[in-house]
Amino acid sequence: MKTNDNRTQTKRMTKRESKRAKSIGLTEAKKSKKIEVADREAKVRTDVALILKKDGSVEKINTKRPRMNYFLSAFSFIPQSICDQRMDTENMEWKCHSFNEERQYMEFFKRFIYPYDIPQPLLFTAVMQNQYYFDADGKQRKSFDFELIQLCRKWLCDIVGGESFYKHNKEYFTKQEAHFFLNSKIQYIDTRSALYMFFEAKCKARGIPDSLSRIITHVFTIKFEQCFNNAIVTSFLDLISRHVDYALTEGELGDVCDFILSEITKYKESADKATPFSCSGRTITSVISLANEWHAQVQREIAARAELQANTDKQKVEFWEKALISNFKHENDDCIWTITQLCSVNELINEGRSMKHCVASYAGQCSGGTSAIFHVSGYEKQNKSHVFGSATVEVRTADRSICQIKGKCNARVDMAAINLIKRWAQTNNLKMSIY
Repeated sequence: MKTNDNRTQTKRMTKRESKRAKSIGLTEAKKSKKIEVADREAKVRTDVALILKKDGSVEKINTKRPRMNYFLSAFSFIPQSICDQRMDTENMEWKCHSFNEERQYMEFFKRFIYPYDIPQPLLFTAVMQNQYYFDADGKQRKSFDFELIQLCRKWLCDIVGGESFYKHNKEYFTKQEAHFFLNSKIQYIDTRSALYMFFEAKCKARGIPDSLSRIITHVFTIKFEQCFNNAIVTSFLDLISRHVDYALTEGELGDVCDFILSEITKYKESADKATPFSCSGRTITSVISLANEWHAQVQREIAARAELQANTDKQKVEFWEKALISNFKHENDDCIWTITQLCSVNELINEGRSMKHCVASYAGQCSGGTSAIFHVSGYEKQNKSHVFGSATVEVRTADRSICQIKGKCNARVDMAAINLIKRWAQTNNLKMSIY
C-alpha cells in the first residue's frame, strides 16, 4: 500500500513540475515578445525622428497617452467622494493603456474617481467638449453648448456624490425617468447624445413604443435643443403618449414641433404675462390643425415680406406714415375700449398672428397709402388680461370708408365692438354704410 501511495505522490509532483515549467516558459515567451514589440516601437520612433530631422520638421513627437496631470486637470470640477483615489501620491506616475481618447477618459474615471458604469454621453459631453471659444477679436465666448455641458457636469457630480440622483434633479426627471436615464445604453457621438438620453428616458417612462420613441427622440433633440426641459415640450410629449396609436410621421412631428417652438418663444417674449400654451385637454389632431394654421400664417407673412422687399425704398416699406385718422379710446364703468392704427410690417404680422387671419398681406397697400389698418380691443378694468371684442378694421383712404371688419379667424364681430367702431367712424367722418 505504501508503495502505491509513493507512486501516486511522485506522479503528482511530476505533473506540477511540468505545469510550472510550461507557465514559466509562457511567461518568458510573453516577456520576450513584449521586448521585441518595445524594440520595434523604439526603432520606429528613431526612424521617424530621423526623417523629421532631415525634413526640418519638429523633432518632438507628441504622446497619444497623456499622463496623470492631464486627467487631473480635466476632472478637476468633480469634488472628492468615497471612491476617489486621485490624491494618492503612488499613482502620480500612472499612464493610461489605450490610445483611444474616449477610452482614456473612461479608464481614468473608473480607476480613480468612480468604479461603476455610467452613461458614456454624460461623461464625454462633460469632459471632452469645450465650454468656451475665442472669437476673431481674441475674446473668450461661451460655446453654443455651454449650458448643456454645465448641466452634464452637474449630473456627473450628482452621480459620483453617491446620493439620490433623482432628489437632486426633480426639476428634470421623475423617479422612473431618472432610472431609465442612468441606465441608458446610447453611445456617444456628440453633445446631442446627452439629449438623446434625456428624451429616450422620458419616452420609456411613458411606455411609448420603441419605433415611435426613436422618431420622437431624433426630432425632439434637433428641435428642442435649447429648451428641452420646457413645460410646453413636456405637455406635448404627454399628449403623444396618450395617442400612441396615431401614425405620426417624422415630417409631421417636425412641423408640429416648429409650432410648439413658436408658442415657447411667444410665452418668453410676453415676460410670463401670457398664459403658456398647453396640450392638456387637446387631441393630437387638434394640435396638428393648430400647427397647420400657424404654418399657413407664416407663409402669408413670408409672402408679405417678399412683396415689400421688391420696393427699393426700404424705410417706406418697413414703416409708413399714419393716415389722417385718429386713434380712439372709450371708457365706461366696467371696461376700456381702444382703436389703434398699425403702421409697420411687424405690427401687421403680430396682428395676423394674434387674430389668425391674413392681414399681414396688406402691408403693400398700407405702405402705398391706399389702406389703413386698425386694431380694436376691449378689456375689463379689474382684470386687464381679460381681452374681449377684438377686431381688425381696414379703412380705404381714398374715400375714407371702412371696407372690412374682421374678428378672430375672420369671424363676425359682436355688436358691442360694432357700436364702438360706429362712434369712432362718426368722430373721424368715416363712411360705414356697408354695416
